Amino acid sequence: MTQNALPSFVPHPWLNGPHLQTIGAIYLRGRLPRYRATRRWVQLPDGDAIVLHDDLPESWREGDRVALLLHGLGGSHRSPYMVRLADKLNRRGVRAMRLDMRGCGAAWRTALHPGHAGRSEDAAAAIRFIDQLCPGSPVAMVGYSLGANVALKLAGELGADSLGGLDGCFAAQPPMHLSSCAEYMREPERRIYSRAYVRSLMKQVKRRREFTPAMRELPLTPHPQSIDEFDDRFTAPLSGFRDVDDYYEQASARRIIDGIELPTVIVAAENDPIIPIDIFRDVAYSASTNLHITASGGHCGYVGSRRVDPDRHWLEWRVVDWVLERGIRHPAKRS
Repeated sequence: MTQNALPSFVPHPWLNGPHLQTIGAIYLRGRLPRYRATRRWVQLPDGDAIVLHDDLPESWREGDRVALLLHGLGGSHRSPYMVRLADKLNRRGVRAMRLDMRGCGAAWRTALHPGHAGRSEDAAAAIRFIDQLCPGSPVAMVGYSLGANVALKLAGELGADSLGGLDGCFAAQPPMHLSSCAEYMREPERRIYSRAYVRSLMKQVKRRREFTPAMRELPLTPHPQSIDEFDDRFTAPLSGFRDVDDYYEQASARRIIDGIELPTVIVAAENDPIIPIDIFRDVAYSASTNLHITASGGHCGYVGSRRVDPDRHWLEWRVVDWVLERGIRHPAKRS
């Protein structure tokens, strides 16, 4: 494992705290490009489907690079960071596939089973689909938060095996030890985040109950007060886990992270108000993994100084740099 190989993060001078970074990123979204992607449905073995939003730049040619983007909890292809990152990659000739996980975005009616932090098989299905659609193209997998845990879990499960054109993994602030993250968010100063997630997830449950029989069997009251209560009441039973502890154990990427052989970057912030930095310490990382810990950044905030990058979204530029360093085509395909 190597550490701190990325450029330093210089926070916005007015947003230098964990909550300001986290919340500031939500409101400083910038002007987002309009939707131009092509929707592609990926059928899953259990009958559910997820949706890829295919952002194709005009300069892209067969065999050129593709980036698979995985959103965080409560997110979708519409999340500003997903939209901005796809646009940044497109402008550099990279085809971007924004994945809507089960029950999210355009996939909200296409799945009877819920998405969760352990759905690495869904990311694998998306990569196989991309391999059929874009034969010969290298694929970089990029995950944010919950999507980052999914990406790391898949990388650990693959070990030395190959999967389509997948040649690298970038994990931005993964909750790779879920029980520790749930406990962290139960602390008084962080409950606001847990409650916000629960409100969002309960809206999704209520919306999906009309066409999901298993959800209708679970009572809506009493209302869950924390993310682990929600997972115990809904995520675990609907996904086939014994209980929330079984879900957190099976879905956490940290238990298999030492098996990763893909070139992998993990970015974490010391002051993340949602993910405790201790889960990244005392871990047996593989030699192919680069862990980059910043002092600031909040949770997927990283609102930076304009002196560093063309705009204030430091993390997105680090992803772009990493993808471009991997090359637009497989080395063997270059002329």
